[in-house]
Amino acid sequence: MATRIKQKRKLLLPKSKLFLFIVVFVIFGVIAVATSLAATFGEDLRSYYPNEQLVSQNKYLEGFNYISGTPQRAVLWFELLDNGKFKQYNYGPEDPKTRCHWDLLQWTSGKLVYSKTHDECGNPTKETVFSPAITLMPRTWNNNAWSANGKSSVSQIENNTIVCTGTNTWQANVIGREEIASGVQAIHVRSKQTIRWTSGRSSSGCAAGYTTNWQEDYYLLSNLPKDSGGTAKAMKRTIGGNKDVPSDRWDIWFDLWKTLPGK
Repeated sequence: MATRIKQKRKLLLPKSKLFLFIVVFVIFGVIAVATSLAATFGEDLRSYYPNEQLVSQNKYLEGFNYISGTPQRAVLWFELLDNGKFKQYNYGPEDPKTRCHWDLLQWTSGKLVYSKTHDECGNPTKETVFSPAITLMPRTWNNNAWSANGKSSVSQIENNTIVCTGTNTWQANVIGREEIASGVQAIHVRSKQTIRWTSGRSSSGCAAGYTTNWQEDYYLLSNLPKDSGGTAKAMKRTIGGNKDVPSDRWDIWFDLWKTLPGK
């Protein structure tokens, strides 16, 4: 007797549904790969601070200082130099004194370091110089707690003359992601410095036997608005200063990447 063999019917998706399935599969694959790469290679903190891409497009940070309870305008704008160096200015870019006060920082050897503050906004012209430069944060952060510490010599210079010297014992930390406002997550970075002055004296705030205690906290955000539309990585908040001198502290929140005047 002949046996009838039943052929199994193949299940075929319509071409449109098959294409949609492939697209969804690829998207989820890309997301998984991106997540894996982020976990493996970490966050590039240089892309937040100073965010050279935005700086090269003539953007600066505009915000307010809330330390006194009454908001006061605050800005940061940057000048890119060679070899990862940049100057950071905190006077409005339209102000006649716009370049009178700056900090010198550099991305080098996988970290951000700070070596000098220059102030010629009044008399005398002052500089605070650290050697070697102190570390503020790593270039790459892998979502785990990170820290570094060390000691640097420090010199206070007025009108090109050293008036005080001492030792800066510093510590840098990436504490992690924190909620800084409802639903807003930022990367929290901290710098603590203890300067023990060992020689000299000046009315600018240094004297042998005196200690300066300094702490700054930075919060890095992935989506600060731009005046030209869209968002970009940036420093969202900086809070801290001299822990012993209330008038030398701040609590600044930046709201916008803004275009430099005349650009």
